[in-house]
Amino acid sequence: MNSVRAFVVLLGALAVGVIPAAAQTPRPERPYRGLFGGGVGNAEQLLTIGGSLGGGYDDSIPVDPLEGVDSGQRFEGGWYTQAAVGLKYSLERQKIAFGASVATLGRYYPADLREIVGTHSASVGMVGLVGRHTQVALNQTVARQPYFVLSLFPILFDPGVGQVVAPSFDFSTRREHYFSYTSAATVTQTLPRHSSLRAGYRYSGTEFSSSSNRFVAQMGDVGLSLGLKKGLALRLGYGLIEGRYATRVWRSQTIDAGVDFNKALSVSRRTTLAFSTGTAAVSDGERTAYRLTGGARLIREIGRTWNAALAYDRSVGFWETLQEPIFADRVTVGVNGLVTRRVEFRSSAGASNGDVGFTGAQRGFSSQFAMASLGTAITRRLEFGVQYAFYRHLFDSSASLPVGLPLDLDRQTVRAYITVWQPLFFRARRPPDASR
Repeated sequence: MNSVRAFVVLLGALAVGVIPAAAQTPRPERPYRGLFGGGVGNAEQLLTIGGSLGGGYDDSIPVDPLEGVDSGQRFEGGWYTQAAVGLKYSLERQKIAFGASVATLGRYYPADLREIVGTHSASVGMVGLVGRHTQVALNQTVARQPYFVLSLFPILFDPGVGQVVAPSFDFSTRREHYFSYTSAATVTQTLPRHSSLRAGYRYSGTEFSSSSNRFVAQMGDVGLSLGLKKGLALRLGYGLIEGRYATRVWRSQTIDAGVDFNKALSVSRRTTLAFSTGTAAVSDGERTAYRLTGGARLIREIGRTWNAALAYDRSVGFWETLQEPIFADRVTVGVNGLVTRRVEFRSSAGASNGDVGFTGAQRGFSSQFAMASLGTAITRRLEFGVQYAFYRHLFDSSASLPVGLPLDLDRQTVRAYITVWQPLFFRARRPPDASR
Protein backbone atom coordinates (compact mmCIF):
# COMPACT_ATOMS: atom_id res chain seq x y z
CA MET A 1 0.00 0.00 0.00
CA ASN A 2 2.83 2.41 0.85
CA SER A 3 4.49 1.67 -2.48
CA VAL A 4 1.28 2.41 -4.40
CA ARG A 5 0.73 5.65 -2.48
CA ALA A 6 4.34 6.72 -3.09
CA PHE A 7 3.96 6.09 -6.80
CA VAL A 8 0.71 8.10 -6.95
CA VAL A 9 2.43 11.02 -5.17
CA LEU A 10 5.26 10.88 -7.69
CA LEU A 11 2.83 10.88 -10.61
CA GLY A 12 1.29 14.01 -9.16
CA ALA A 13 4.64 15.82 -9.47
CA LEU A 14 4.82 15.92 -13.26
CA ALA A 15 8.06 17.53 -14.38
CA VAL A 16 10.46 19.75 -16.23
CA GLY A 17 13.26 17.32 -16.83
CA VAL A 18 13.80 18.82 -20.30
CA ILE A 19 13.72 22.58 -20.91
CA PRO A 20 12.40 23.72 -24.32
CA ALA A 21 15.30 24.56 -26.59
CA ALA A 22 14.03 28.09 -27.15
CA ALA A 23 15.15 28.93 -23.62
CA GLN A 24 18.67 27.71 -24.35
CA THR A 25 19.42 29.72 -27.50
CA PRO A 26 22.79 31.44 -26.92
CA ARG A 27 21.91 34.47 -29.11
CA PRO A 28 18.38 35.78 -28.45
CA GLU A 29 17.93 37.36 -31.90
CA ARG A 30 18.51 34.02 -33.61
CA PRO A 31 14.99 32.54 -33.95
CA TYR A 32 14.23 29.06 -32.65
CA ARG A 33 12.79 26.95 -35.47
CA GLY A 34 11.75 23.77 -33.65
CA LEU A 35 8.17 22.69 -33.10
CA PHE A 36 8.31 21.78 -29.39
CA GLY A 37 8.59 24.83 -27.15
CA GLY A 38 8.47 27.34 -29.99
CA GLY A 39 6.38 30.42 -30.61
CA VAL A 40 7.47 32.56 -27.63
CA GLY A 41 10.89 33.78 -28.73
CA ASN A 42 10.09 37.50 -28.65
CA ALA A 43 8.41 37.75 -25.24
CA GLU A 44 8.50 40.73 -22.90
CA GLN A 45 6.73 38.75 -20.18
CA LEU A 46 6.42 34.99 -20.03
CA LEU A 47 5.04 32.58 -17.43
CA THR A 48 5.33 28.86 -18.19
CA ILE A 49 4.77 25.53 -16.48
CA GLY A 50 6.48 22.33 -17.58
CA GLY A 51 6.64 18.75 -16.54
CA SER A 52 8.02 15.38 -17.51
CA LEU A 53 7.41 11.78 -16.52
CA GLY A 54 9.67 8.88 -17.40
CA GLY A 55 11.72 6.00 -16.21
CA GLY A 56 14.93 4.15 -16.80
CA TYR A 57 17.86 2.24 -15.33
CA ASP A 58 20.67 3.50 -13.07
CA ASP A 59 23.63 1.18 -12.47
CA SER A 60 24.99 3.02 -9.39
CA ILE A 61 22.29 4.30 -7.04
CA PRO A 62 23.72 5.67 -3.75
CA VAL A 63 21.98 3.85 -0.88
CA ASP A 64 22.43 3.75 2.90
CA PRO A 65 25.01 1.30 4.35
CA LEU A 66 23.81 -2.04 5.66
CA GLU A 67 22.41 -1.81 9.19
CA GLY A 68 25.14 -2.35 11.74
CA VAL A 69 27.89 -2.34 9.12
CA ASP A 70 30.16 0.69 8.80
CA SER A 71 30.92 0.14 5.13
CA GLY A 72 30.58 3.72 3.90
CA GLN A 73 28.46 4.54 0.86
CA ARG A 74 26.92 1.59 -1.03
CA PHE A 75 25.79 1.63 -4.65
CA GLU A 76 23.17 -0.59 -6.28
CA GLY A 77 21.80 -0.85 -9.79
CA GLY A 78 18.07 -0.68 -10.38
CA TRP A 79 15.10 0.63 -12.32
CA TYR A 80 13.43 3.89 -11.37
CA THR A 81 10.57 6.26 -12.24
CA GLN A 82 11.34 9.98 -12.45
CA ALA A 83 9.04 12.99 -12.48
CA ALA A 84 9.48 16.72 -12.11
CA VAL A 85 7.55 19.96 -12.29
CA GLY A 86 8.70 23.55 -12.75
CA LEU A 87 7.30 27.06 -12.98
CA LYS A 88 9.19 29.94 -14.63
CA TYR A 89 8.54 33.67 -14.99
CA SER A 90 10.58 36.26 -16.88
CA LEU A 91 10.20 39.97 -17.55
CA GLU A 92 12.53 41.84 -19.91
CA ARG A 93 12.23 45.56 -20.53
CA GLN A 94 14.62 48.24 -21.63
CA LYS A 95 15.86 49.13 -18.14
CA ILE A 96 15.07 46.03 -16.11
CA ALA A 97 15.10 42.24 -16.35
CA PHE A 98 13.44 40.11 -13.67
CA GLY A 99 13.06 36.36 -13.33
CA ALA A 100 11.84 33.76 -10.85
CA SER A 101 11.54 29.99 -10.94
CA VAL A 102 10.82 26.93 -8.81
CA ALA A 103 11.51 23.29 -9.64
CA THR A 104 10.95 19.90 -8.04
CA LEU A 105 12.52 16.68 -9.27
CA GLY A 106 11.76 13.27 -7.78
CA ARG A 107 12.67 9.63 -8.30
CA TYR A 108 10.98 6.47 -7.07
CA TYR A 109 13.04 3.29 -6.75
CA PRO A 110 10.62 0.32 -6.51
CA ALA A 111 12.78 -2.84 -6.11
CA ASP A 112 14.53 -3.12 -2.73
CA LEU A 113 14.63 0.58 -1.87
CA ARG A 114 10.91 1.37 -2.20
CA GLU A 115 11.32 5.07 -1.56
CA ILE A 116 10.97 8.50 -3.13
CA VAL A 117 13.89 10.90 -3.18
CA GLY A 118 13.43 14.48 -4.31
CA THR A 119 15.24 17.75 -4.84
CA HIS A 120 13.58 21.15 -4.55
CA SER A 121 15.04 24.45 -5.73
CA ALA A 122 13.97 28.06 -6.24
CA SER A 123 15.59 31.24 -7.52
CA VAL A 124 14.77 34.91 -7.99
CA GLY A 125 16.90 37.55 -9.69
CA MET A 126 16.90 41.08 -11.07
CA VAL A 127 19.15 43.19 -13.28
CA GLY A 128 18.28 46.86 -13.64
CA LEU A 129 19.55 50.36 -14.32
CA VAL A 130 19.40 52.65 -11.27
CA GLY A 131 20.98 55.54 -13.14
CA ARG A 132 22.05 56.38 -16.64
CA HIS A 133 25.31 54.45 -16.31
CA THR A 134 24.79 52.29 -13.18
CA GLN A 135 23.54 48.71 -13.28
CA VAL A 136 22.63 46.58 -10.26
CA ALA A 137 22.21 42.79 -10.31
CA LEU A 138 20.71 40.77 -7.42
CA ASN A 139 20.15 37.02 -7.17
CA GLN A 140 18.97 34.53 -4.54
CA THR A 141 18.92 30.73 -4.88
CA VAL A 142 17.92 28.00 -2.41
CA ALA A 143 17.89 24.22 -2.81
CA ARG A 144 17.32 21.06 -0.81
CA GLN A 145 18.80 17.83 -2.11
CA PRO A 146 19.03 14.16 -1.03
CA TYR A 147 22.30 13.45 -2.84
CA PHE A 148 25.57 15.34 -3.02
CA VAL A 149 26.63 16.30 -6.56
CA LEU A 150 30.34 16.99 -7.01
CA SER A 151 30.09 19.47 -9.90
CA LEU A 152 33.59 19.93 -11.33
CA PHE A 153 32.73 21.29 -14.79
CA PRO A 154 32.20 24.84 -16.13
CA ILE A 155 28.75 25.74 -17.49
CA LEU A 156 28.29 26.55 -21.17
CA PHE A 157 25.43 29.07 -20.92
CA ASP A 158 23.89 31.13 -18.15
CA PRO A 159 20.43 29.78 -17.21
CA GLY A 160 19.03 33.34 -17.27
CA VAL A 161 18.04 35.97 -14.71
CA GLY A 162 16.33 34.27 -11.76
CA GLN A 163 16.20 30.88 -13.45
CA VAL A 164 17.23 27.75 -11.56
CA VAL A 165 18.31 24.40 -12.98
CA ALA A 166 17.41 21.42 -10.79
CA PRO A 167 20.53 19.33 -10.05
CA SER A 168 20.62 16.00 -11.87
CA PHE A 169 20.44 12.72 -9.96
CA ASP A 170 22.55 11.18 -12.72
CA PHE A 171 25.75 12.68 -11.27
CA SER A 172 25.15 12.17 -7.54
CA THR A 173 28.10 10.76 -5.61
CA ARG A 174 26.95 10.44 -2.01
CA ARG A 175 23.69 9.84 -0.12
CA GLU A 176 23.28 12.84 2.20
CA HIS A 177 20.43 15.33 2.62
CA TYR A 178 21.53 18.96 2.66
CA PHE A 179 20.21 22.48 2.28
CA SER A 180 22.13 25.12 0.31
CA TYR A 181 21.64 28.81 -0.45
CA THR A 182 23.41 31.55 -2.36
CA SER A 183 22.96 35.36 -2.30
CA ALA A 184 24.77 37.60 -4.76
CA ALA A 185 24.87 41.32 -5.62
CA THR A 186 26.86 43.21 -8.26
CA VAL A 187 27.09 46.92 -9.12
CA THR A 188 28.58 47.99 -12.46
CA GLN A 189 29.34 51.58 -13.47
CA THR A 190 29.96 52.15 -17.16
CA LEU A 191 32.67 54.63 -18.11
CA PRO A 192 33.64 56.31 -21.39
CA ARG A 193 35.59 54.46 -24.10
CA HIS A 194 34.09 51.00 -23.44
CA SER A 195 35.40 50.97 -19.85
CA SER A 196 33.63 49.99 -16.64
CA LEU A 197 34.03 49.72 -12.86
CA ARG A 198 32.38 46.91 -10.91
CA ALA A 199 32.05 45.57 -7.37
CA GLY A 200 30.42 42.34 -6.25
CA TYR A 201 29.66 40.24 -3.20
CA ARG A 202 28.53 36.61 -2.95
CA TYR A 203 27.54 34.59 0.13
CA SER A 204 26.72 30.89 0.04
CA GLY A 205 26.23 28.17 2.61
CA THR A 206 25.49 24.46 2.92
CA GLU A 207 24.03 22.67 5.94
CA PHE A 208 24.04 18.87 6.15
CA SER A 209 21.29 17.05 8.03
CA SER A 210 23.39 14.00 8.93
CA SER A 211 26.12 15.87 10.83
CA SER A 212 27.06 19.17 12.40
CA ASN A 213 29.21 20.06 9.38
CA ARG A 214 28.44 23.44 7.85
CA PHE A 215 30.18 25.13 4.97
CA VAL A 216 30.10 28.89 4.33
CA ALA A 217 31.81 30.72 1.49
CA GLN A 218 32.09 34.48 0.97
CA MET A 219 33.48 36.28 -2.04
CA GLY A 220 34.04 39.98 -2.61
CA ASP A 221 35.69 41.56 -5.62
CA VAL A 222 36.30 44.92 -7.27
CA GLY A 223 37.58 45.47 -10.78
CA LEU A 224 38.31 48.07 -13.42
CA SER A 225 38.01 47.27 -17.12
CA LEU A 226 39.82 49.72 -19.40
CA GLY A 227 38.56 49.50 -22.98
CA LEU A 228 41.31 49.43 -25.57
CA LYS A 229 38.80 49.00 -28.39
CA LYS A 230 35.45 47.29 -28.85
CA GLY A 231 35.69 43.74 -27.54
CA LEU A 232 39.18 44.19 -26.08
CA ALA A 233 39.92 45.50 -22.58
CA LEU A 234 42.65 45.57 -19.95
CA ARG A 235 41.35 44.20 -16.63
CA LEU A 236 42.67 45.23 -13.22
CA GLY A 237 41.05 43.90 -10.08
CA TYR A 238 41.22 42.19 -6.72
CA GLY A 239 39.06 39.50 -5.15
CA LEU A 240 38.95 37.70 -1.81
CA ILE A 241 37.27 34.32 -1.28
CA GLU A 242 36.88 32.70 2.14
CA GLY A 243 35.87 29.05 2.52
CA ARG A 244 34.93 28.26 6.14
CA TYR A 245 34.62 24.59 7.07
CA ALA A 246 33.85 23.06 10.48
CA THR A 247 37.54 22.63 11.35
CA ARG A 248 39.47 25.10 9.19
CA VAL A 249 39.31 28.26 7.13
CA TRP A 250 40.85 28.81 3.68
CA ARG A 251 41.29 32.14 1.91
CA SER A 252 42.02 32.79 -1.73
CA GLN A 253 43.18 36.18 -3.00
CA THR A 254 42.73 36.77 -6.70
CA ILE A 255 44.76 39.44 -8.43
CA ASP A 256 43.42 40.24 -11.88
CA ALA A 257 45.94 41.79 -14.21
CA GLY A 258 45.10 40.50 -17.62
CA VAL A 259 43.23 40.96 -20.85
CA ASP A 260 39.53 40.43 -21.55
CA PHE A 261 38.57 39.54 -25.12
CA ASN A 262 34.92 39.19 -26.09
CA LYS A 263 34.12 39.61 -29.74
CA ALA A 264 32.34 38.07 -32.70
CA LEU A 265 34.89 36.60 -35.11
CA SER A 266 32.72 37.10 -38.19
CA VAL A 267 30.39 39.74 -39.62
CA SER A 268 27.44 37.38 -39.25
CA ARG A 269 28.23 36.87 -35.53
CA ARG A 270 28.18 33.08 -36.04
CA THR A 271 31.37 32.67 -34.00
CA THR A 272 32.17 34.47 -30.76
CA LEU A 273 35.20 34.08 -28.52
CA ALA A 274 35.81 35.37 -24.99
CA PHE A 275 38.80 34.79 -22.74
CA SER A 276 40.37 36.25 -19.60
CA THR A 277 43.47 35.69 -17.43
CA GLY A 278 44.45 36.19 -13.78
CA THR A 279 46.35 34.84 -10.76
CA ALA A 280 45.30 33.44 -7.36
CA ALA A 281 47.03 33.04 -3.99
CA VAL A 282 45.46 30.48 -1.60
CA SER A 283 46.33 30.32 2.10
CA ASP A 284 45.23 28.53 5.28
CA GLY A 285 47.07 31.04 7.48
CA GLU A 286 50.31 29.06 7.50
CA ARG A 287 50.99 28.14 3.88
CA THR A 288 50.36 29.97 0.63
CA ALA A 289 50.18 28.60 -2.91
CA TYR A 290 50.12 30.66 -6.11
CA ARG A 291 48.36 29.60 -9.31
CA LEU A 292 47.67 31.11 -12.73
CA THR A 293 43.96 31.27 -13.52
CA GLY A 294 41.89 32.06 -16.59
CA GLY A 295 39.04 31.02 -18.79
CA ALA A 296 37.73 30.96 -22.34
CA ARG A 297 34.40 30.45 -24.07
CA LEU A 298 33.84 29.74 -27.77
CA ILE A 299 30.39 29.62 -29.38
CA ARG A 300 29.79 28.62 -33.00
CA GLU A 301 26.48 28.71 -34.85
CA ILE A 302 26.20 25.96 -37.46
CA GLY A 303 23.67 26.50 -40.21
CA ARG A 304 20.23 27.79 -39.20
CA THR A 305 19.46 25.45 -36.30
CA TRP A 306 22.67 24.02 -34.80
CA ASN A 307 25.23 25.43 -32.39
CA ALA A 308 28.36 24.24 -30.63
CA ALA A 309 29.99 25.70 -27.53
CA LEU A 310 33.16 25.15 -25.55
CA ALA A 311 34.00 26.51 -22.08
CA TYR A 312 37.36 26.18 -20.34
CA ASP A 313 38.57 27.46 -17.02
CA ARG A 314 41.62 27.11 -14.81
CA SER A 315 40.54 27.97 -11.31
CA VAL A 316 40.70 27.52 -7.56
CA GLY A 317 37.51 26.31 -5.91
CA PHE A 318 36.02 25.33 -2.56
CA TRP A 319 33.56 22.44 -2.41
CA GLU A 320 31.23 21.75 0.51
CA THR A 321 32.46 18.32 1.55
CA LEU A 322 36.16 18.67 0.73
CA GLN A 323 38.18 20.26 3.52
CA GLU A 324 40.81 21.66 1.15
CA PRO A 325 40.74 23.77 -2.01
CA ILE A 326 40.73 22.22 -5.48
CA PHE A 327 43.12 23.43 -8.20
CA ALA A 328 41.74 22.30 -11.54
CA ASP A 329 41.72 22.63 -15.31
CA ARG A 330 38.13 22.12 -16.46
CA VAL A 331 36.45 21.96 -19.86
CA THR A 332 32.89 21.45 -21.12
CA VAL A 333 31.72 21.10 -24.72
CA GLY A 334 28.19 20.95 -26.10
CA VAL A 335 26.51 20.40 -29.46
CA ASN A 336 22.79 20.62 -30.11
CA GLY A 337 20.40 21.34 -32.93
CA LEU A 338 17.41 20.26 -34.98
CA VAL A 339 17.63 17.12 -37.12
CA THR A 340 14.20 18.07 -38.45
CA ARG A 341 11.67 20.59 -37.16
CA ARG A 342 10.27 17.85 -34.92
CA VAL A 343 13.47 16.06 -33.86
CA GLU A 344 16.09 17.74 -31.67
CA PHE A 345 19.49 16.42 -30.57
CA ARG A 346 21.21 17.72 -27.40
CA SER A 347 24.59 16.71 -26.04
CA SER A 348 27.33 17.83 -23.67
CA ALA A 349 30.54 16.38 -22.26
CA GLY A 350 33.20 17.56 -19.87
CA ALA A 351 36.46 16.69 -18.15
CA SER A 352 38.42 18.08 -15.22
CA ASN A 353 41.85 17.33 -13.87
CA GLY A 354 43.63 18.77 -10.83
CA ASP A 355 44.69 18.39 -7.21
CA VAL A 356 43.02 18.44 -3.79
CA GLY A 357 45.06 20.80 -1.61
CA PHE A 358 48.61 21.87 -2.38
CA THR A 359 50.81 19.76 -0.10
CA GLY A 360 51.83 16.12 -0.30
CA ALA A 361 51.91 13.66 -3.16
CA GLN A 362 49.23 11.44 -4.71
CA ARG A 363 46.38 13.88 -4.17
CA GLY A 364 45.27 14.38 -7.74
CA PHE A 365 41.87 13.68 -9.30
CA SER A 366 40.21 13.39 -12.67
CA SER A 367 36.54 13.49 -13.60
CA GLN A 368 34.50 13.08 -16.79
CA PHE A 369 30.86 13.23 -17.83
CA ALA A 370 28.84 12.85 -21.03
CA MET A 371 25.17 13.29 -21.76
CA ALA A 372 23.10 12.97 -24.93
CA SER A 373 19.37 13.10 -25.64
CA LEU A 374 17.08 12.87 -28.64
CA GLY A 375 13.63 14.43 -28.44
CA THR A 376 10.72 14.11 -30.87
CA ALA A 377 7.96 16.73 -30.80
CA ILE A 378 4.51 15.17 -30.86
CA THR A 379 2.94 18.64 -30.72
CA ARG A 380 4.22 22.11 -29.81
CA ARG A 381 3.45 21.32 -26.16
CA LEU A 382 4.35 17.61 -25.97
CA GLU A 383 7.64 15.79 -26.58
CA PHE A 384 8.90 12.22 -26.27
CA GLY A 385 12.61 11.64 -25.72
CA VAL A 386 15.40 9.33 -24.62
CA GLN A 387 18.56 10.26 -22.70
CA TYR A 388 21.85 8.63 -21.77
CA ALA A 389 24.28 9.94 -19.13
CA PHE A 390 27.74 8.85 -18.00
CA TYR A 391 29.76 10.07 -15.02
CA ARG A 392 33.14 9.05 -13.60
CA HIS A 393 35.64 10.38 -11.08
CA LEU A 394 38.91 9.04 -9.72
CA PHE A 395 40.76 10.45 -6.71
CA ASP A 396 44.25 9.41 -5.64
CA SER A 397 44.46 7.39 -2.45
CA SER A 398 45.90 10.25 -0.35
CA ALA A 399 43.14 12.73 -1.24
CA SER A 400 41.22 13.95 1.81
CA LEU A 401 37.63 12.88 1.12
CA PRO A 402 34.63 12.78 3.47
CA VAL A 403 33.34 9.42 4.72
CA GLY A 404 31.14 7.81 2.10
CA LEU A 405 32.52 9.61 -0.96
CA PRO A 406 34.23 6.87 -3.01
CA LEU A 407 37.70 7.33 -4.47
CA ASP A 408 36.56 5.73 -7.72
CA LEU A 409 33.02 5.99 -9.12
CA ASP A 410 31.74 4.94 -12.54
CA ARG A 411 28.04 5.57 -13.24
CA GLN A 412 25.68 5.22 -16.21
CA THR A 413 21.95 5.96 -16.57
CA VAL A 414 19.46 5.67 -19.40
CA ARG A 415 15.94 7.09 -19.43
CA ALA A 416 12.87 7.54 -21.64
CA TYR A 417 10.45 10.40 -20.90
CA ILE A 418 7.42 12.40 -21.95
CA THR A 419 7.65 16.18 -21.49
CA VAL A 420 4.77 18.67 -21.44
CA TRP A 421 5.21 22.45 -21.59
CA GLN A 422 2.56 25.17 -21.46
CA PRO A 423 2.75 29.00 -21.46
CA LEU A 424 0.35 30.40 -18.86
CA PHE A 425 0.91 34.06 -19.71
CA PHE A 426 2.58 35.69 -22.71
CA ARG A 427 3.09 39.32 -23.69
CA ALA A 428 5.01 40.08 -26.87
CA ARG A 429 7.79 42.63 -26.86
CA ARG A 430 6.79 45.99 -28.29
CA PRO A 431 8.89 47.77 -30.90
CA PRO A 432 11.25 50.38 -29.38
CA ASP A 433 9.24 53.28 -30.80
CA ALA A 434 5.84 51.97 -29.75
CA SER A 435 3.84 54.15 -27.37
CA ARG A 436 3.41 52.85 -23.85
